[in-house]
Amino acid sequence: MTKRSLLLLGVLAMVTLPIASAKSYDIAFSSATMVGNTQLPVGEYTLKVEGPNAVITNDVDNYKSVTAPVKIENVDKKVRRDSG
Repeated sequence: MTKRSLLLLGVLAMVTLPIASAKSYDIAFSSATMVGNTQLPVGEYTLKVEGPNAVITNDVDNYKSVTAPVKIENVDKKVRRDSG
């Protein structure tokens, strides 16, 4: 995988954690990014998780959207602090 793909997966993982309700998130790509088999140009997008898929919509370009499968994982939010 390329660095961009890993970055995108990280962003998707972070914004999909609070999945209890259908929320949308505003995201921005500072460089062209691959989502599934589609390359998205630089710009601002809306991300919505719908079941096992992430739907990324370009609000500026006639609301074109791209759907890609995502894996949602629960992350333990506990922080371990070592006494020093």
